Amino acid sequence: MAKKIAVKHAHHLTREEACAKLKELTTLIAERYKVQIQMAGDNRANVEGRGVNGFAQVDDTQAEIDLSVGLPASLVAGKIESTIQEYMAKYFA
Repeated sequence: MAKKIAVKHAHHLTREEACAKLKELTTLIAERYKVQIQMAGDNRANVEGRGVNGFAQVDDTQAEIDLSVGLPASLVAGKIESTIQEYMAKYFA
């Protein structure tokens, strides 16, 4: 059964800074979780991997990561979500 992970974090960065941070963050997530990242414009990245799909995006006031994870990853979804929350707090402080 798929599990949804949705994390939002407010920021006070310029749009350019937020987009740069999004690229850094998605690169880190790709390396950590072995997923593919496809940029869709400067403020959105599509995330796909074995049993994982979703997106990461930023706007003028917040960053958001929304993922759907399949059964194997759903067993550790809480850990994935808390790690993403930590990353977002670091990158969008």
